[in-house]
Amino acid sequence: MTPRDVSPAPTPPTSRLVRDHPEVVLYPLGVLGLAVAGLALPLGVVAFTALTLATVGAVAWSFRRWPGDVSPARLHARLAVQATATGLLVYATGWGAALALVFVVVIADNVRHTGAHAVRPALDWALVVLAAGQLGVQLGSVPSVVTPAGSHGIAVMGAIVLTVAAGRIRAVTVRYEEAEAALAAARERAEHRATHDVLTGLANRELFDDRLGRVLARARRHPEPFAVLLLDLDGFKQVNDARGHAAGDAVLVAVARRLRRGIRGADTAARLGGDEFVVIVEELSTADDAEAVARRLHESLLAPVALPDGTAVRVGASVGVVVHTPAEASAAPSAATLLARADAAMYRAKAAGAGVVVHAVEDEVQLAPDLPAGEDLSPGSVRPGVGWGDDPATATPRDRRRA
Repeated sequence: MTPRDVSPAPTPPTSRLVRDHPEVVLYPLGVLGLAVAGLALPLGVVAFTALTLATVGAVAWSFRRWPGDVSPARLHARLAVQATATGLLVYATGWGAALALVFVVVIADNVRHTGAHAVRPALDWALVVLAAGQLGVQLGSVPSVVTPAGSHGIAVMGAIVLTVAAGRIRAVTVRYEEAEAALAAARERAEHRATHDVLTGLANRELFDDRLGRVLARARRHPEPFAVLLLDLDGFKQVNDARGHAAGDAVLVAVARRLRRGIRGADTAARLGGDEFVVIVEELSTADDAEAVARRLHESLLAPVALPDGTAVRVGASVGVVVHTPAEASAAPSAATLLARADAAMYRAKAAGAGVVVHAVEDEVQLAPDLPAGEDLSPGSVRPGVGWGDDPATATPRDRRRA
């Protein structure tokens, strides 16, 4: 037997209106209570009820017409409608300025929809409507149960109280918004720390694995070449041991900065740990583009790195590149397989001294040519493409557990 759907029923429109605007009930009841107590009410009950509903309808329409955090012009248009409608209702009762605090509802509603910056314009419109109403009382065109002089005095006191109340609303709202912004910033920092390397700001291993998984999934649906570049710094340990951890950190930060500059926004650069970095290069036009990217990144890392003590050091990098081509979409290698192949290619470069090693992932593997005797393999004379098609079976995987 299928269990019944016990999801809560939608709130009826009338109940939602009363919940969002309790003044729809409280304000008429209050004024009618004054009338029952023997105080004058210029309008009849039916006319007053109709005017109240019209006022609430105008307020609701203005929020639908100009919702949320709108531009200053739209905010003023919304407030003009709401303040005018509220003012007509207030002064139609004959009590006018004595009910000035009703405008607090206008201020509070707009703060709820727009934020603290709505307080000042809402207060301004309330004061304008109060002034217009008092002018009508003075000219005799607006009914008043109080003498014009008495009504003006009440209006002044009402304006003062309304201004103080608006100031309190703004102060509380600003504190709330600041606390909310601080909480959002703290949450964003925590999320960033969870997915990025603290020192370099690059993606960490967790985020890299997620990005590579997404790239592989997308490549299965829409085959296009992409590459994984694994970089291991040459000479970093010597710098770290001889110059200290501060110098080592400066080198890592500089490397991260150069990697970010050397790739596009759609690509991903990550630090896997220690002096090991990895880059995902997406949307390659051809597989050969991967070698060009690797060479460009490698050359950027050869520039001297300034240290905190004013000196400079030079480090190189061994780079292993694995290219995933459309022809392999059906084979669908795993992320671990791609990274292992890039690792094997990089280890070949490291063993040779320095260089860019591209590992072909096609079924037919072209063996790397022998290196010429006496070939200069210093970082400054790297030969991009050396070791094309390295067979990972003949390369010893690197130990990833080092710090």
